[in-house]
Amino acid sequence: MKKSILLALVASAAMLFSGCNGTKEPPKPVLNVDETPISAVVAEDEYTIEVESNGKWSAVVDYAVEPETDWITFENAEGENDGTVVFKVDENLLPQTRTATIVISLEGSTLVKNVPVNQAAAEENLDVDTTPIEATAEGDTFKISVTSNTAWSAVVENADENDWVVLSNNSGEGDGEIDVEVVENLLVASRNTAILVSIGESEPVRVSVSQDAAGLIFNVTPTEINDIPTAGDTYIVNVTSNHTWIASEDSGWVTITDGVGSGNGSFTIQVDPTTSTSTRNTTVTVTPTDGTAVTIPIRQNAIDPILNFNPTSVSEIGYAGESALKVNVVANIAWTVSSSEGWASVTPLSGSGDRELTIRVDANDMLQSRTAKITLRATIHPTAQPVELVITQAGAPTPVLEFNPATNITMLSGIKEVSLGVTANVAWSITSSETWATITPSTGSGDGSVKISAPLNDTSEPRSTTLTLASTSNPNVTSKMITLTQEPTVAETGITINGITWATKNLDGNGVFAPTIDSKGKFFQFNSNVAWAVTGSVTGWRTASEPTGNWLPENDPCPEGWRVPTETELGTLPKLTSTLRRKVTNQGSWYGTDATAVAAATIANPQGCIFFPITGGYRSATNGNVSGNATRDGYYWTSTGNLTIGSYASSLTWTSGNPSIGVTTNKNVGYAVRCVKK
Repeated sequence: MKKSILLALVASAAMLFSGCNGTKEPPKPVLNVDETPISAVVAEDEYTIEVESNGKWSAVVDYAVEPETDWITFENAEGENDGTVVFKVDENLLPQTRTATIVISLEGSTLVKNVPVNQAAAEENLDVDTTPIEATAEGDTFKISVTSNTAWSAVVENADENDWVVLSNNSGEGDGEIDVEVVENLLVASRNTAILVSIGESEPVRVSVSQDAAGLIFNVTPTEINDIPTAGDTYIVNVTSNHTWIASEDSGWVTITDGVGSGNGSFTIQVDPTTSTSTRNTTVTVTPTDGTAVTIPIRQNAIDPILNFNPTSVSEIGYAGESALKVNVVANIAWTVSSSEGWASVTPLSGSGDRELTIRVDANDMLQSRTAKITLRATIHPTAQPVELVITQAGAPTPVLEFNPATNITMLSGIKEVSLGVTANVAWSITSSETWATITPSTGSGDGSVKISAPLNDTSEPRSTTLTLASTSNPNVTSKMITLTQEPTVAETGITINGITWATKNLDGNGVFAPTIDSKGKFFQFNSNVAWAVTGSVTGWRTASEPTGNWLPENDPCPEGWRVPTETELGTLPKLTSTLRRKVTNQGSWYGTDATAVAAATIANPQGCIFFPITGGYRSATNGNVSGNATRDGYYWTSTGNLTIGSYASSLTWTSGNPSIGVTTNKNVGYAVRCVKK
């Protein structure tokens, strides 16, 4: 049936004339369509929409839910001036309503009309092949055909009691097949159930399933158990049966667990350890309800006493001792173990069978070597001979205790930490005569290294402390002393260029400038005051995306009175005239206010200019690995975040060319920082 929708079209034409020159304005675009929703029937049908217009128009379909195939097709989808949109709606085979919109637009204007199309849903249907499934005792596979226009599902009736019927593809939508597997029937009785196929809350369609009974089955494996170890063991006996059965044994040294069953099953035979020198035998009997009993012979080996150490000897122990020397007992009997000397202790002191021993040997402070005997004895078999393991320990060497280097050391201006080595063969501790020096670690044993940390010396004079290295294990060893001198901190005054005062050195840590103007310093991630070395591998690198925004003041790594420069501030340097900036290949770039000074500036005599050294590349945002050209590239942060890409920020970089500002960079990258005065 063809339906036509009459659209009420009202048109008005206005001719406007200019009051000044009498020129005629172009007509206004007109697009009139009745936007009343169209209610489409389930069956295929054709529909029309009347269009009143004064220009070219066209129509398209906008589906509420994108279909696999279009269900609306146009007979006429475009025209000029007045016309008709003609379209066909396919039959709806689904049990859901479906919706689309006919969108009509006028060429050269913003006029658009939307006509909703709502198609009614088809009725749900379900057709199932109900041919009964009849399976033999051996089992088989079957298929059930399903014809439907909606979602359906299938279950086994009383599935918990009928797990012998297994369904695959037991749910679907539309036409399909259910795969049915009927497993082998090992029982002497036939069995029946049904498969229920349903849609929604409707009454399910029933497909009956029946299976023939099996004949008598009764098998036991293994049929015998021999060569049982003297320590005893556990064995599983499997029973294949469609009858009830019971297992029994009366020797007293065999225990049966789960010895009563029905159908397929298993039971456990636990054989106790033996201390007999003769083999022993018994029989386990398995009897079915209707049938002949089966016997399983059981034979356990006789015991031969075994008692020994493994290894049977050990290498000489060093004078420092051994906290956990491992030695195994190889035995098949119970035993005890003892030590002849208190400085060589052993655990455990008793056991049975194979076991690992731990021998602790204390440090030997004597210059002479010493020996101890670890003795292993049987507790049950008096004929088993004791076994001895001899432990020999070396004497203590001549004591060694020295600083490395053994000379006085100096912490330069701006340095807050130095490393110091210890060469020793004794336990030791290091103390400082002044509390401003912190030693980590302050104790150790043998060769080692420590870090001496101190806050910056903000006085005008050097300060010193005495470091004392003393033995904590041998009071006869002479203590050693050296002097640590810390230079006063040289204040960073900076150099002013175009009204901005720049620090002369890169940052070398949180709140710490690098010691020299050509030092690369450390790398920092955007909005973080954590410093990272410019070489080597790192752990704990930040990889989570940073939020939108600038470098926060509380995370600024610059010293008090200084801060990370903005993009505008750092951008003033590359914009200097060519005579006020000079790039030195494989070194860095000079900036200043006097062309003669910039041309003559060196690391030894900066001439009042500032130097930005190459940074040796940068650290990757993804894993912190060092990337870039180590002898050419330079990378410096600004404090300005990218407002368009929140996880990015602005930076100053140079590779093979001159420095450039405003390069958008991932905030997790590691770059150098040059501070400006607040």
